Amino acid sequence: MKLVCNTLLKKLHGCKAVIFGVTILVFLVLAQNAESQQKLSPELSVIISNSSSSELHKVWIYFELPDSLLEKVKLSEKSLRRRSKVFGLNDSQNRFDFRPSDKVLQEITSTGVPIRRVSRWFKAVSVEASASQILQLVRLAFVSKVDLVKTLSTPLPVVEVSQQRNIPAQRSALLPYGLSLFQNSFINAVKLHEAGLSGKGVLIALFDTGFDTAHVAFDSTSIIVSYDFINNDDDVSGADCPTGVQQSFHGTLTLGVMGAYLPGTLIGVAYGADYALAKTEITCTDINGNDEFKVEEDNWIAAAEWADSIGADIISSSLGYTTFDDGGSYTQSQLDGNTALITIAADFAAAMNILVVNSAGNSRSPQPGAWNTISFPADGDSVLTVGAATSDSSLAPFSSPGPTADGRIKPDISAIGVNVFTVRQNGGTISATGTSLSTPLVAGGAALALEHDSTMTANEALKLIQQTASSSQNPDNDFGYGLYNAARAADIIKIDQSGIFQVTTGQTRIIAISASGRSLATPAISLAGTVPAGISLTDNSDGTASLSVTGSAALGVQTILNIVADVGYYADTARLVIEVQSLTSDFIRAAPNPFTSSVRFLISSAAGNWQSLTIYTAAGERIWEKVNNFAVSADTTINWDGRNAQGKATSAGVYILHFRASNAERRLKLLKTN
Repeated sequence: MKLVCNTLLKKLHGCKAVIFGVTILVFLVLAQNAESQQKLSPELSVIISNSSSSELHKVWIYFELPDSLLEKVKLSEKSLRRRSKVFGLNDSQNRFDFRPSDKVLQEITSTGVPIRRVSRWFKAVSVEASASQILQLVRLAFVSKVDLVKTLSTPLPVVEVSQQRNIPAQRSALLPYGLSLFQNSFINAVKLHEAGLSGKGVLIALFDTGFDTAHVAFDSTSIIVSYDFINNDDDVSGADCPTGVQQSFHGTLTLGVMGAYLPGTLIGVAYGADYALAKTEITCTDINGNDEFKVEEDNWIAAAEWADSIGADIISSSLGYTTFDDGGSYTQSQLDGNTALITIAADFAAAMNILVVNSAGNSRSPQPGAWNTISFPADGDSVLTVGAATSDSSLAPFSSPGPTADGRIKPDISAIGVNVFTVRQNGGTISATGTSLSTPLVAGGAALALEHDSTMTANEALKLIQQTASSSQNPDNDFGYGLYNAARAADIIKIDQSGIFQVTTGQTRIIAISASGRSLATPAISLAGTVPAGISLTDNSDGTASLSVTGSAALGVQTILNIVADVGYYADTARLVIEVQSLTSDFIRAAPNPFTSSVRFLISSAAGNWQSLTIYTAAGERIWEKVNNFAVSADTTINWDGRNAQGKATSAGVYILHFRASNAERRLKLLKTN
């Protein structure tokens, strides 16, 4: 079996000895017989002991079944093709594609308990049963555990994906974005649209409250299938709540960001993608005023299995769960990626080669007792968790921070989430704010990347999104790996060289230039703009080139070159800085270099009055600066303690020192080691 052994696949497919069954623990309980006592979770046993005989409890019933009591589910051809990118054609179906057989289900219903939902991933069913019925169920030999998780209805049919669509033609190099231009530009999706990408052929499953699919903005949107997991039908528009709350309001916002097409007003990031709409979230309150229910988590799990079976490439979920009004709430200590059922299901989906994109949440708050961190399933190690930024690229004040309970960086990525332009339920447009809006921007951008290269796996897409973000070298628990760059994450073509190259006066230096990426076309490599004397580039017509630089006074202290790799429909530009150094004194030295915690900069008086010392990451992010406002021409020593401007210790890696003085300007490469 061909496996991509990320953490998730190790859990599910035995890349190392990790058995998923450890998540279905055996607990001690009540007092009937010893075997039954071991099958009830502690929380459920307490609730049962304090409940009336007529009170019903929504529970999961987990099974331990031999092969003879399992039935293989049907997967669409698109689902099998998607999985084959990870598992190979012969191993596209696995043990998680077998559901409890009808014989098992009949045993359950024979107790008088109707089955509400069947899960093939968890080998479990959800039911609503009284205490006496639950105690009857735990006596069945194949029942391994019963836990308090409130859930839903019967299994859903497999829906074969239709490839028919009505996608608007791109009429110009720049689409008629209207007020959506800024958000598309912010994530650099415009560049991919100009390359002819719209998400065509990529299936995005969107989980939310409901959707106003009759909105004119969706007249051209390819909605191939939908399902209401609340009412168990295919009407995702849904009825509004008696209190006046609009059930479809939130889902319409998120769909608009990705799939809308209103020329001159709004262009969604992935306006040409296929969509599977899942209505999972209840917005109505009950008679007690509650509006967060664990049934919503279970709707999400059922929708994830459904999305897998129909062949979804991406799940976009602007939903998150923390506490529930009807009991069974999680704690922050359980944000470890392995506890919450919804998180385990999200990781299951990722293991099946679905890119799961989920909002971090809007819970940042300095108030005592506030949740003030990410929600479930954003804690999943294979979930791409999205935070929010403002229009000036600063952190949105509400965006939930990490880390996870086990110390992992979260969110993974950030995108604009303030005043995002979209459509609203029952007509018109609106600007909305929240990680709910930044999430579909990222999911839509990922669809453009998958359209360009259909061989890209979900794990590869996630890693590219992290590696090409603005702060990939210094991730934190506010922005994650930084601001999302859809064009970079698509990895179509890029120049591999960037940064500072030094040459001394009279010296000729040959710099090898190469391009890489997922484009099958060989790029033409050239220099943009006016080329100074002493500099030339030879394109080798094989994705490489040779840059010749002869140092001279005519080049000045510093010359900036823009090198272009062009594959016809897409081009990448890299900035190279050429510094010409004279053969005079050593103006500045760094010692020790490499260093572990701190480094000294020894400045020679020959440099004149030193002006500034600035340290950048290898990616060009400025992290520390020391400015001198006094006339100092004597030999000087400046220390850097290896911390950034916020006082946080920097990670091991390459850094660039930019030194400025009245007589000199130099750049030194620094190496920090562990």
